[in-house]
Amino acid sequence: MYLCLDCNKVFEEPVSWTERHHLDFPPYEVRTGCPRCGGAYVKTIPCDQCVKWVTGEYIELKDGTIICEHCYEIKNVE
Repeated sequence: MYLCLDCNKVFEEPVSWTERHHLDFPPYEVRTGCPRCGGAYVKTIPCDQCVKWVTGEYIELKDGTIICEHCYEIKNVE
C-alpha cells in the first residue's frame, strides 16, 4: 500500500504517465504518482493496534503483528 503525501489517499498502486513538455519527439519524462492527485507518495502499512497508516518506523512482533511506535510506547506490548 502507498500513502499520498499531498492528499493523504491510501492506494494499492501508483499510476504512471508520460510528460511530453510540448516536445514532438523523445526523450519524454515518465512519472508516477497518486491516482487521485498525481502527488508524491510513500509506502505504508497499517498498525494492527490503532489501524492508522504507518509511514515511519514500526515494530513487528514474533507473531507478525505490526505495531506503530506510538502504540508500542503507550501499551508496552512486549
